[in-house]
Amino acid sequence: MYMPQIGERIRFLRTRQNLSQSALAEKLSVSKSVVSSYETGVHLPPYDFLLRIAAIFGVSTDYPPAERSMLTG
Repeated sequence: MYMPQIGERIRFLRTRQNLSQSALAEKLSVSKSVVSSYETGVHLPPYDFLLRIAAIFGVSTDYPPAERSMLTG
């Protein structure tokens, strides 16, 4: 998957829930800079991080997207 798309999805899910990067980082037990680096495509998040994101936002990690995938939220 193209790295910026993952970051865009994470940002979409986070902002849809009105969470700041800091608030999401706290839920994930990581720093705000880690969340930022994934959202901006600087780094590719590991699979376990994507699983935790999916659990927090109640979405699937399936791609191509299922009805409630990370693509569509």
